[in-house]
Amino acid sequence: MGRDYIPDHMGIEMTRVCPTPNCGGWVVPDDNRFPGGYDEGTGLIHVRCPRCTSSGLIAPDGPQLVFRLAYQYVFAFGAASDSVTVTVTLHTQRLFAWSGFAPELLARHAAEWVMLRGRGEKVIALALDQPQFPDFFEYVRMHLVPTTVPNGSLPH
Repeated sequence: MGRDYIPDHMGIEMTRVCPTPNCGGWVVPDDNRFPGGYDEGTGLIHVRCPRCTSSGLIAPDGPQLVFRLAYQYVFAFGAASDSVTVTVTLHTQRLFAWSGFAPELLARHAAEWVMLRGRGEKVIALALDQPQFPDFFEYVRMHLVPTTVPNGSLPH
């Protein structure tokens, strides 16, 4: 896949691409609060982008699917009590058909992206009328799929 990884001090592979639109930087473990960015209390790794100074979190084991109901996927992260609910409708699935991602994988990427952004969102609906949709669409297009994806504006 088109992902870039960086191993941290524990040998865990982490997504490196900053989720901030138009940044193009790479996130690194944030040593300011915890050695290697790793918080033993939550089991999460704190990361930051040296280029744009955004910060977020990464779960060493990635998001774990704990519940699914129709179009909703609930993911938990490490030992933390944090969870993110992602809604992936049939319309959204069609919008992302070019990516080749199954609905659950698309939801998993969205949950990782939400944590990486560090904004504390607990629910995300992948839909054109949602404010975060253009940023997530571009993140997928630019960083998670091969370079043979469509260029240009968002699909209608």
